[in-house]
Amino acid sequence: MSTIIEFFIAADDESAAGAVQDGPGPDADMVTYGNFDALESIEEWESLLTGRDADDVEGPDVLGDDGPLVLVFPSALTGALAGDVSGVAARWVRLRADEGEEIDEELAEEIVAEVAALAGRARATGAGLYCRVF
Repeated sequence: MSTIIEFFIAADDESAAGAVQDGPGPDADMVTYGNFDALESIEEWESLLTGRDADDVEGPDVLGDDGPLVLVFPSALTGALAGDVSGVAARWVRLRADEGEEIDEELAEEIVAEVAALAGRARATGAGLYCRVF
């Protein structure tokens, strides 16, 4: 089964919740990828960027029940992503491999860089960072 993952910026959780079924919309500031575990990845990024143990991270809040979900990035992770993310992609690839999920390192670099750029724009505008998984 294929999974589509849309990382996007929204003004607030209420606005993001509107994207659960229909997506963030054609004018949204977003990037789209697919086929990796977004929930686990967000938790891993939080651990890697904040230095907290994976068991101690906040992790994303989840909007939606059945079908598509929107994951709310914790504020601390959004801030960390807006900073220096060098080396995160390589460490993330190793963590995913430990879980049996192979991600190409170049693709991982692209994903982390794109999500980091979104985080920077979200922080600059006072918006939040979100991820729709469907």
